[in-house]
Amino acid sequence: MELNEVLLAVLLIAGAILCIYLIVALKKITQSLYAIRDDLHNLIDETIPVVQNMNEISKHVMNVSNKAQEQVLDISNGIDDVKNRIKNIRNKFTNENQVILFVHNLKAIIKGINAFIKDFNK
Repeated sequence: MELNEVLLAVLLIAGAILCIYLIVALKKITQSLYAIRDDLHNLIDETIPVVQNMNEISKHVMNVSNKAQEQVLDISNGIDDVKNRIKNIRNKFTNENQVILFVHNLKAIIKGINAFIKDFNK
């Protein structure tokens, strides 16, 4: 055998070993990819209910927020009504006080005129 034939035989054996190694490596890579695929499917299956729960929770939070906002508006309107009623009552008392003061002043004037007439007649 010549050197070329020996080197060719070594090269063929090395190529065969390399092919076998590549086949084994590809098989391991495909197994890893299948494992990753399975893990991703499991992750997706587990996250879908979580996302659905989060949607439900956000709907409930929005409902609670809307109800709270309605309550705040109702309370604000109630407070405004109370303010208006107090203002109206205050205005009534102010008007009544002015009438009462006018009547007292009128009585004082009448008393003064009566006293003047009594002193004048004497």
